[in-house]
Amino acid sequence: MPNSPLHLLVVEDSESDFELLSLRLAGRAFAADLSRVETEEEMRAALRVRLPDLVISDHSLPRFSVGGALRVLREHDPDTPLIVVSGAIGEEAAVDSMIAGAEDFIVKGNLSRLVPAIVRSIGAATARRRQREAEATLRERDAMLGSLAANLPAMMFRLDYDRVMRRFNLPYAGEGSTRMFGLDPASLRADPVALLRLIDADDRALFFDCLAKAAESGAELTWQGKISVAGGRWVQLSAKLREPELADRGSSSTHAVWDGILYDITDLKHAEAEIRGLTAHLQEAKEKERAEVAREIHDEIGALFFAVKVDLAWVKKRVSPEPTILERLDSIGSLIDSGVQASQRIVRALRPAVLDFGVVGAAEWLASDFSKRTGIACTFTSEGGEPSLRPELGTAVFRVMQESLTNVSRHSGASAVAVRFDLGREAMSLEVLDNGRGIGPDDLAKSASFGVRGMRERALELGGALEIGPAPQGGTRLALRLPIRPAVDAARARA
Repeated sequence: MPNSPLHLLVVEDSESDFELLSLRLAGRAFAADLSRVETEEEMRAALRVRLPDLVISDHSLPRFSVGGALRVLREHDPDTPLIVVSGAIGEEAAVDSMIAGAEDFIVKGNLSRLVPAIVRSIGAATARRRQREAEATLRERDAMLGSLAANLPAMMFRLDYDRVMRRFNLPYAGEGSTRMFGLDPASLRADPVALLRLIDADDRALFFDCLAKAAESGAELTWQGKISVAGGRWVQLSAKLREPELADRGSSSTHAVWDGILYDITDLKHAEAEIRGLTAHLQEAKEKERAEVAREIHDEIGALFFAVKVDLAWVKKRVSPEPTILERLDSIGSLIDSGVQASQRIVRALRPAVLDFGVVGAAEWLASDFSKRTGIACTFTSEGGEPSLRPELGTAVFRVMQESLTNVSRHSGASAVAVRFDLGREAMSLEVLDNGRGIGPDDLAKSASFGVRGMRERALELGGALEIGPAPQGGTRLALRLPIRPAVDAARARA
């Protein structure tokens, strides 16, 4: 009960009965403030001033009745309780009052139940108000979610997967299904296989594989694939396993249920393809510029060094044999030799000439050069001979190996590296294994890991894939796989 006095409105034409009620409620566990009305007009006026906590009404008054009191009260509030306190009126009239909405019926000659009835009725009214507020909040939330779901470029759903039968249904599909697939939610719920029929054949197996694995492990469900809508669209599915099913996944339950969203990522895929194409173009331009700079250094700077050495030899034959002069000339010769060696290192870094003679030879030279420069043992093996590849494929393999070995020397703490190159009929692969401290997800997730990103972009642009992670025996493993296709096929893939 509230700490402040209860406000009770009494519909009663007898002053003495009203006084009796006041005396009956005085000194109880709660304080009560009573006011009396006799007519409908008086009751309406009292309700406009203040809504009572409870109404006590006589059953029948000369100008009013309990039915009229209930009607007026409900016009102002649906939950305020009303108790009938009247003389003996018969069982049928008492039942009619209760059916009409009265909380209780108490005979004036026996008011012992009045206080408990007031406490119970106010408690019930409070519960009704809370339930009404909760229902209103729920309706508002449902309306908001419905509006949000209807306007999203996506479909909200609930997916129920049977682990034993390996099939699914959609107990709920949002309005976005019409916009995304041309299927209204009711038809999609009735025939969930309609969604499966829209998925490209190559992606259906992956979709079911993701379902089975997520159901088995109790994990979130994620999947990307293409659907045959509007010339082909890319979609992504993301869903969270519902808590009851998550708790029961170790029991005999055969179902897994996810709530999630399926949204269109076609524009994102196009943007990624454009960025990848731009990256490849910039990479190609950079490689071309490197080759031009390397040739410039090799031809122009190399020729200048050679001419200076010839002139220096001519000068040495014609100057006096004074030791200090000969010593200075020898020093100049040493500086020229150092310059020649530096220019050769720069040329090899920009564009190793060995690449012109094949990717296997270039990779073998790179492994040997790495060992000499770093002191880290590096073995190289190859299978399949020296392939005849498009320049961009050979350059990609060389640069990925170069970046991988650079990362080994900088970060791994390894003492040995093994590089293996395999050439198949349709694809070639490069594997780099080191015995260092290894690599973890946090290392790969670093925002500054541009080397790894660059290697992945090279592989993706050429239709291949790059994996990097812990090696089975410790250390780090990098695996590059590239398809061998004619240049026209690669250009078509980029388009």
